[in-house]
Amino acid sequence: MEKNIPEVVFGSSDKSISQSISRMVKSGKLRKLMPRVYTSNFHDPAEVIVGRNLYLILGKLFSGALLSHRTALEGRPTEDHTIFITYKYTKKIELPGFTVRLIKGHDPTKHDMLFLDGLYISSEPRAYLENMQLARSRGYSPKSLPKKAIEERLIRIYQIRGEEELNQLRDRAREIAGQLNLETEFRSLNKIISALLQTSPAKVLKSPLARARAFGKPYDQNRLTLFELFFSGLKETELPLRQETRVSTNEIQNMAFFEAYFSNYIEGTMFEIGEA
Repeated sequence: MEKNIPEVVFGSSDKSISQSISRMVKSGKLRKLMPRVYTSNFHDPAEVIVGRNLYLILGKLFSGALLSHRTALEGRPTEDHTIFITYKYTKKIELPGFTVRLIKGHDPTKHDMLFLDGLYISSEPRAYLENMQLARSRGYSPKSLPKKAIEERLIRIYQIRGEEELNQLRDRAREIAGQLNLETEFRSLNKIISALLQTSPAKVLKSPLARARAFGKPYDQNRLTLFELFFSGLKETELPLRQETRVSTNEIQNMAFFEAYFSNYIEGTMFEIGEA
């Protein structure tokens, strides 16, 4: 075991492996990071090593656990370095640099995905249902994303994948809600999606972006931000003046023709030059 020692080594119930780890600790080849977890890295701080191997460590310490709630949607720890996991019991666990909040809940189902050996992640429909659970902030990040953030994530699904995919997400959530005892959460999710699709009142929506979508006046906030940056960049940049040379009537007409021709071509309307 002492050849090519990995950065992170886990304790074992196997007596020979346990004895080998003890020898390496005594000889200075390993140091203890936390109970049942050791490292061969003597240079980096413990929180850096844990951060680099976070999901591997979680899978070993909490085998069969499920990355859930906001962690499943965001795909990363919160700003205060908290991870939310559905497990066999509820408990707060402190790791170097991170807080793991175990939440007692349903085991992974066939719809959830294996993330790493021993660690799963909630399917998209399950993650949205979990994030509809009420969660109060008590000085640390709550397990659920704010309702405004959920609405805006659903809008992005609509914009990028289309109305059919948003409806399919709702249908899949409906199918698993009973199995997970999340029927109340499904009703809340259904109200949001129905409002976004303009099939129920928009008063349930919190996000200005979502309300604009529901009232039939959608806008893309990301594009607005880009245009604002572009405008600001232009205002801050001194550009050279270029003298237009092709200003005869024929040249202007030809340019207009080819701009129109290629605009149609890009959109899929293809004419022969003579026909155009």
